[in-house]
Amino acid sequence: KMKARNKPFEEIYDLLAVRIITGTVRECYHILGLVHGIYAPVPERIKDYISTPKSNMYQSLHTSVIGPNGQYVEVQIRTAEMHHTAEIGIAAHWRYKSTGELDLDQHLGWLRQVIDWQQEATDPAEFMENLKIELFQDEIFVFTPKGDLHQLPKGTTPIDFAFGVHTDIGLHCLTAKVNGQVVPLGTALTSGDTVQIITSPHQKPNRTWLELVKTTKARQAIRRWLKEEQHDHSVRLGRDIIERELKRYRSDKPLDMDEAAAEFDLDDAEHLYAALGSGDLSVGKVIAKLVPEKPKRRGFFQRRDRRGICIQGMHDLMIAFGKCCTPIPGDDIIGLITRGRGVTVHRTDCPNIGQISEEPDRLLQVQWDMEGEPAFTVQLRTRSRDRKYLLADISKAIGDAGSNIRSSTTRTKGDIAEQNFWVDVIDIRQLRKTIAKIKRTKGVLEVRRVDETESDDPIPTS
Repeated sequence: KMKARNKPFEEIYDLLAVRIITGTVRECYHILGLVHGIYAPVPERIKDYISTPKSNMYQSLHTSVIGPNGQYVEVQIRTAEMHHTAEIGIAAHWRYKSTGELDLDQHLGWLRQVIDWQQEATDPAEFMENLKIELFQDEIFVFTPKGDLHQLPKGTTPIDFAFGVHTDIGLHCLTAKVNGQVVPLGTALTSGDTVQIITSPHQKPNRTWLELVKTTKARQAIRRWLKEEQHDHSVRLGRDIIERELKRYRSDKPLDMDEAAAEFDLDDAEHLYAALGSGDLSVGKVIAKLVPEKPKRRGFFQRRDRRGICIQGMHDLMIAFGKCCTPIPGDDIIGLITRGRGVTVHRTDCPNIGQISEEPDRLLQVQWDMEGEPAFTVQLRTRSRDRKYLLADISKAIGDAGSNIRSSTTRTKGDIAEQNFWVDVIDIRQLRKTIAKIKRTKGVLEVRRVDETESDDPIPTS
């Protein structure tokens, strides 16, 4: 006890012990009074396990008194039936009694609880740890506002109490009142406390609760909820990731997510999404199974009408935007008459313009007329020193500039990460602001706008 409970020798009160076996409960209390009348009791060492049995159905009266020569003596007082239960186990009462009047549900309730813990536990070591905690710890007795008694291990918190009342109350436990005073959820309860739990449908458990609770029921309920919540979150995130990536690909056949899940030894599409959302499976590997074909290009101008461009003062012309240079409002632009396709708008520094400069009759002066127009998509390429949260920080910089990320890819070589971002911008000023924000991100070495002629690898690799 000195080692297990870290107590000095002077606080060991049961070096000498006397056990008294009686015939009735009334006699137990009568003898307790006689003992206290003869020897001075130690007040904090008086324990009544008859009126409030332990969770393993142990019943007895315990007291420590100061005997002859100042020696501490522990006295245990119990009936013969209680002694059988204590010595042989909770089934002893059934074996001892033959009248058939024993309520087996009451005496075997603790054993059923242990079996429930064993069935819910996923790790045998965790089950044994919880069982030892439940078996070898002191207990306290607290009350509900209505006066109902609850028996809990010593050191338990209002969270343990809430789960002891009902699992749903524990899962939505917002705060607690102990003896009428609001206390933190991590407050240790003491015997005699009256505990009131205040719940909220919006309250949810978090991992810090695992550090506060002491009871097996609360710990397992919290772990089960966290596991289910993490799974649901991973499924939602994984589904969003794969749906966004699939939009970048062409496929003539329907996609079977369950079949793809089987390729990775997963049960179904839900488990595939969960693996993607939790990071256990990369989106690149899933895409390779679903759509082995080369993806279609995204992020280049594919304007559906002619609005936004004025050509030599005329608006009523068929207009397209060059995919080779992806012009955006604010760029210096020029129009190129394309056979059968009207006018294609290019940036003035587009390499393709230089190739047809020998045919000046095909060139037209054009200008932007973009009032009320939607955003345009351009591709940006970054080179950075790879680090944790790099992608998140770059994404935040793009968002701070007011731009929207359509899609992105990442490839890492050594400690250098190369990333492509397809972002929506309103005009050249917002593009420049976006580039400037990215350049100020820690670890970024280079940021540049990329044309289609340079975009040689849009396939996600991770």
